[in-house]
Amino acid sequence: MGFFMSKIPTYLHCRNKIWYFHYRIPTCIRKRYTIQKQFIRKSLHTADNREAILLSRNYMAMVMADEKKLLDMEASIERHDDMMALGRRILEEYEAVQKDGHHAEKNDFIVMLKPFELEALQYVSKVLSEEDEQNKQNQMNDLKVYGKELAGIISNNFKDQPNSQKESAPESITLEELIIKYIDHKKRKNQWKSDSRTLSGKTRQLNVIKEFLGHLISDDNPMIHMFVNEHALQFEEKFKLYPANCKKKYPNKSMQEIMAMIANGKISPDKRISTRTYNSYAELLTGMFNWAKSNKREQYLSGDNPFVDMKQAVKQHSKRNPFTPVDLTMFFSSDMYTKKQFEKRFSWRYWVPILMLYHGTRVEELCQLPINHIEKKNGIWCFVIKAEVDKSTGTIITSTKTGDRIVPLHPTVIDIGFLKYVKNLQNDGHSKLFPNLSNIKKSTGGYKQAGSTVSKWFNE
Repeated sequence: MGFFMSKIPTYLHCRNKIWYFHYRIPTCIRKRYTIQKQFIRKSLHTADNREAILLSRNYMAMVMADEKKLLDMEASIERHDDMMALGRRILEEYEAVQKDGHHAEKNDFIVMLKPFELEALQYVSKVLSEEDEQNKQNQMNDLKVYGKELAGIISNNFKDQPNSQKESAPESITLEELIIKYIDHKKRKNQWKSDSRTLSGKTRQLNVIKEFLGHLISDDNPMIHMFVNEHALQFEEKFKLYPANCKKKYPNKSMQEIMAMIANGKISPDKRISTRTYNSYAELLTGMFNWAKSNKREQYLSGDNPFVDMKQAVKQHSKRNPFTPVDLTMFFSSDMYTKKQFEKRFSWRYWVPILMLYHGTRVEELCQLPINHIEKKNGIWCFVIKAEVDKSTGTIITSTKTGDRIVPLHPTVIDIGFLKYVKNLQNDGHSKLFPNLSNIKKSTGGYKQAGSTVSKWFNE
C-alpha cells in the first residue's frame, strides 16, 4: 500500500504546494464536437499527496463515466455516417443504371452487390423512408449540443464534492504557441534576421522538436507545463537516433513512422544525426524553455525547465592527413590540367587549385580577388591580398582572415599562362579574377563566401 501511495498519477498536478486534479479532454472528442475547453482543473485543497490521490479517484471515476457515454454516442454517429454515405452512393448508382443502363445491368445490379453493400443500401432506404430531413437534422444538432457541453457536465458533477470551488487554471501555453513567440522574440532582438538562413534553419529545427515532443507525449500540440524530467531523458535517449537529412529522405513519413522504422532496424545506425547536430537541437530546446521561464513580461513556464544539461560530449576527430605526392599527381594528371580542357565559365576549376598549390593562399582570398590586385612590385608580379570595402555602399569587396600581405607569383604559374589569362579578362571588360564566383547575394545584396562553390565542387 505504501508503494502504491508513493506513485503520483499523471492526472495530479502540484502548484504552490497545493495538489490539483488535471484532466485533459481527449483530442478526438474536442475536434469532433468543437469543444474549446482543453482541460478540467480542480483544486483538491490539500498539500498531502496521499490525501490528493484518494480525492482524485472520485473525480477520475466521474470523468470516465461521462466520457464513456460520449464515446458510445460517437461510435453510433460514426456507424450511421458510414452506412449513409455508402448507401447513398450505391443508391445513386442504382438509379443511374435504371435510367441509362441496358437490360442485363438493370436485372443483375442487386445480385452483384456484396453483402455489406446490400446492407448499406437497405439501411439508407429505411432511413429515407421513415424519417424526413428535418428530423435527422434536429437529432444531429442535439448530439452536437451534448458534445459541446461535455466540459460543463463534468464540471457540474464536481460541485457536489467537498472542498470543490472555482480555481484559476495554471497559466500555460501550447508548444506551438511557445515556438511562435520564441521566434518572434529572436527576430525582435535581431538575433535571427528575417529572410536569413539562420531563421529558416532554426524554424525547421523547432518544427522537428515539436513533432518529436508531440510523439513522446502522444499529443500533436501539448501544453508546455506537461513536460517533466522523464521526457527530457527520453529526448536524450531517442532523438540521437533521428536520421540525418530526415525531411529530405522521408518527406511523407510522420514522426511515429520514422521512430517505428528506427525501432525495427530499417534505418541503420550510421545514418543517424551527428553528435554536433544533436547538440544544436538540444541547445535550441533548452534555450527556448529557459526563455519561457525567465520571460520578464509573461512567465509562460511556472515550474522548472526539465530540458537542461542534455548536450552530449563530441568525440575528437583524428587530424586530417595532408595530400600525398601521389594524390596530387593523380589530381593534376587529368585532362583538365594536362590539356586545359574546360569551359570558359569554369576557368576557376583550373586556376584555383594551381594557385593554392604554389602559393598556399586561402580559397576565399583567391576567389574574391579583383584583377587590379595583381600588380608588379619591384619588377615582380604579385597578388596584393587586402581587405577592401566600397565606401559609397559599404559592400565588402574583399576580406581576409590572415591580414593584408603581398604574395609573389610563382614562375611556374606565369609560365603556364596565368598572366595571359588575366590579360584576356581585362580585354573582355571583367574586373574580377573569377567573374563567375560572386561574393554578393542576389536576393539581398549582402556579402557571401565566393569560395563555397569551389569547395563544394572539389569535395564532391
